[in-house]
Amino acid sequence: MIGRLPMLVVAFAIGAAPAAAVELVGPPLQPNLSNETGSSFPNIVPDADGGFAALWDVDIDGDLRSDQILARFYGRDRQPKGAARRIDGKIGGRTPTNVFGAGGALLGDGRQLYAWQADFAQQLWEKRQFVGRFIGGRAPGDEISRLETDPDMVAGAPPLPLRDGRAILRWQAFALSDREEGRFVSADGSLGPANLVFQLANARISGLAALDKGFVALFVRSLSSGEEELVGQVYGAEGGRQGGVIVVVPPSPAGTLGATSIVGLPSGDFFLLRAVRRANGSARLTGQRFTRTGRRIGGEKTLLNSIPFQAAAPRLLPGGDLLIALEERVGETKCIVYRRFGDDLEQIGPAAATDSAAGLIRGPSVVLADGRVASAYVIGRKIFVQVVAP
Repeated sequence: MIGRLPMLVVAFAIGAAPAAAVELVGPPLQPNLSNETGSSFPNIVPDADGGFAALWDVDIDGDLRSDQILARFYGRDRQPKGAARRIDGKIGGRTPTNVFGAGGALLGDGRQLYAWQADFAQQLWEKRQFVGRFIGGRAPGDEISRLETDPDMVAGAPPLPLRDGRAILRWQAFALSDREEGRFVSADGSLGPANLVFQLANARISGLAALDKGFVALFVRSLSSGEEELVGQVYGAEGGRQGGVIVVVPPSPAGTLGATSIVGLPSGDFFLLRAVRRANGSARLTGQRFTRTGRRIGGEKTLLNSIPFQAAAPRLLPGGDLLIALEERVGETKCIVYRRFGDDLEQIGPAAATDSAAGLIRGPSVVLADGRVASAYVIGRKIFVQVVAP
């Protein structure tokens, strides 16, 4: 049974005009069938007109492997464009034994890039490829092909859309745990050379965010003292490193850096948001602004004092504000709470929340072409998408 959670509200200063609230646009959409077997790994890909595609994996035969990747397409009016369709298939004439982890990005010419992982053996560790296809745009290409060229088994990450209409694909060979590789995808869908390298000594990559020009990568670096520190590296528009390594969180006991998120701003600055566990088991969410050269702007600010421990996963809105969707408890149930923050990390207007339900799990959120946000979550085997107007 899903119960209605009262709308969350924040107080305004006396005499101040209320700021626009975060609003839920209609009830949540359910892309998949309620009796579908083994639905998992939801994701969302925006289109050029303010609509989106909802993606998920399906295990049809119950063998704990995903047999299909399905997508259901929605218009700007939130109406579905027909039934769900399968987007995976044969690759080079071969049928994968397992497909999963689908994600995507909207490119500059209006086409959508979809990417996922595909296994080609009965034993999962024998061979895994990072594959994808393009849908839509002026010259749609329907062929599924490999997105990487590594001879070893790889794990791929969802594409990162850049501000100039391109995207970044990145993957990691299982034999190289401290190194990720990647390539640019141009705005017209052309694949660039696989010459991007994300690697720092004694470090593992933990995130990537687009800047006004180029992007920034976040790494967790292990120190000889047994401590860890969080560092960043800025890359230019063509993938070359710009400046040195930026220490964004100083050395701390291993396992205490918290759950971190990074988001680039239109100015070229970026925010680091960090959820740090408190003694009572909850977490405090903080934010720090940096220039692309690593200079701190102001001090670390507390956004929220008590939330369940999780990465904030902020989304940059067209005007430069942030929308943060957090999984929060309501008694024995949970809901998704949406809050808007300005570039000073102060909350703007009231928050909004989904209905609460037992077993609810937050999924990814994306900013749509019209500035709204589509946010996925899962309750059992049911996948939901809530459109939010910040």
